[in-house]
Amino acid sequence: MMNAPSKRWPIISTRAAAVSVGLMVAAVFFLASLPMSAMNMSLFVLYIFPFALLIITAVAGFIPAAASLAVVLAGLAYAYQSAMAAAFGAAYLAPSVIVLAVALWKRLPFWRTCALMLGINTLALLALFLLLQRISGGNFVHSGTEAVMRWIDTMPDRDNTLYVLWKSNLLTLDSRFEGHVFHETGTAWLFTQEALSELYNQIRLRVSIWLRTLFPGLISMYSIYLACAGTGAAIFYGRRHAQRVAFIANDDALSQLYSGIKMPEFSSWHIPRRAGNMLWVLALGYLLTRGTQNNMLYLSGGLMYNAFTAVYTIQGLSMINGLQKKRGTRPRPRGITIVLCFLFLQSLLMIAGIFDQLLDPRKLRKKDTDSQNEAEPPDRRV
Repeated sequence: MMNAPSKRWPIISTRAAAVSVGLMVAAVFFLASLPMSAMNMSLFVLYIFPFALLIITAVAGFIPAAASLAVVLAGLAYAYQSAMAAAFGAAYLAPSVIVLAVALWKRLPFWRTCALMLGINTLALLALFLLLQRISGGNFVHSGTEAVMRWIDTMPDRDNTLYVLWKSNLLTLDSRFEGHVFHETGTAWLFTQEALSELYNQIRLRVSIWLRTLFPGLISMYSIYLACAGTGAAIFYGRRHAQRVAFIANDDALSQLYSGIKMPEFSSWHIPRRAGNMLWVLALGYLLTRGTQNNMLYLSGGLMYNAFTAVYTIQGLSMINGLQKKRGTRPRPRGITIVLCFLFLQSLLMIAGIFDQLLDPRKLRKKDTDSQNEAEPPDRRV
């Protein structure tokens, strides 16, 4: 029987709502005031704001999350001077917020929520990609790259920005440009046409590579991170905040808000053996497609590898969290460790996840087997 819908999901906490919307306004204002604001906003919309909006949904409620989303879309429209940018941002950000809000309202189980979010986000990304392909005449990567180059060429502080990128070693000029990097215009020093052409070629190459891998990466890797890790973080912080507020306000309804979600502790997350065996098919598919000349097969292999990596990276994080918890590490240092490892050590986390899957140092799969044996009826044929 499905749990009764929660009546607290529109606004879970008034104070959290005010703080979350205020922080989102400050973040968007800061990003919009920086040089290259469109690029800054795009990167945050793609990778940071989806996680932030999920946490706001779980901690503060659906209405504060919708207000925060509106702030982000307004910032996106301002940065690009285009309502179309806000429309694409809404199509990208809104599905995950809606899924989590519905899950909180209906009190859906945690893993069902993750599966639903993964499926909805994948469909939304596929629809966005097909729409962009149609708008660009079938070549989204080329059209997107040229749009970025036109934007850079018309930037008021173009040469200053390129100078910062050059001095930061993000762009390079070899020795043949020595003495021919700048020319004086009477009021400023600007890059020579030769140096500018070389910098443009480097930017064009890097942007085209990024756009070529953007949607495959979002669909096969980032969607898994958002659906599992993002939902898990949102439920964890939402439940903890709700319990704290419920204790202060003596609100039993609020304390039971997350009772039906039944999210397991992150330190015990693991892949069952049967599902783990199926994941090795993805690894095998990746290896078999590395030598092919067929672009579709090569891309499919890359998607398999991304999904394999994402799943075992999350399991590696869970294993590290479990080991820290076993040693008595406090929650805050454990959380900091999770974030730092995820940002800088994803390859090692994947290896740790594979190690955990093969050797089961936490003995979690043994518990699964014992539970299944206890659930099986006795054999009465004896």
